Amino acid sequence: MLRNILIFIIFFSFAICANAKILDKIVAIVNGEVITLYDLKKEIKKASLSQGLNISLNNKEVVKQFLSDMINKILFKEEADKLGIKVSKYEVDNQLEQIIKSSELTEQEFETELKKQGLSIEEIRKSIEDNIKINKLISYMVRSKVVVTEEDIKKYFEEHNMKLKQKEIANLILFQSNNKELLKKIVVSGEKFDAPRGVKTMDLGEVDVDALQQSWKDALKGVKKGHLTPIFEVNSKYFRVYVKEIKIVNPLADDRTIQKIKNKIYAKKLKKRYVEYISKLRSKAVIEIRM
Repeated sequence: MLRNILIFIIFFSFAICANAKILDKIVAIVNGEVITLYDLKKEIKKASLSQGLNISLNNKEVVKQFLSDMINKILFKEEADKLGIKVSKYEVDNQLEQIIKSSELTEQEFETELKKQGLSIEEIRKSIEDNIKINKLISYMVRSKVVVTEEDIKKYFEEHNMKLKQKEIANLILFQSNNKELLKKIVVSGEKFDAPRGVKTMDLGEVDVDALQQSWKDALKGVKKGHLTPIFEVNSKYFRVYVKEIKIVNPLADDRTIQKIKNKIYAKKLKKRYVEYISKLRSKAVIEIRM
């Protein structure tokens, strides 16, 4: 239960500088906004508690990453404000309600647990508002700019040595008889056909032509939609096939495979777009790091 709350805190928390902390050591200034050592330690402590880890302040690389994330959040909030991105009270109330519900606590118990962590419900509401605002900004400036094209998918196939061999799918009607002469009497008119008595008829539906026996493939070769194949023999039985439909598809282009590939490409493009966007914001910002 406490773990749920702590996970929420680290996910939604942003640096909130109180007047009492102005005298604390300043570790960074972002466009005039101060990040103190107290703020930084608070973020690291929350992460340690929520993830069950012991993140040492002596680990310079980890500390730098936390500070970098805090700087990014400040820049995102500033940009969201410039673009006029708003968050309604309803959105904050709804998110807070979901968080309290997932904690399996009453509202009063939830606030009590927050106080034990040195936080207030007002701080949490502000964190939620900032987080929603940043998510809206990211959706507008990053996610909406990422598009996966057919060319991207084709390139992925090529880079991963996934064959793009075309696959022939045919929708077939099978005629079978022990009497070869009866199969010669089948009459086709458009999509309609008439087979004499003594000829068995079976709708095979869609079949992979490449998966058929060679005698079938030979018979189907060059036969177009709406036509009959020549008569062919298999195991002393005679067959003829009517081609209802024939199409060429990509063997890897089933929905599940394509969706997985799209997701991978999207994630890669999204990361690249995100890095480009935050780099652009940082290049325009006045950032002073003092650690």
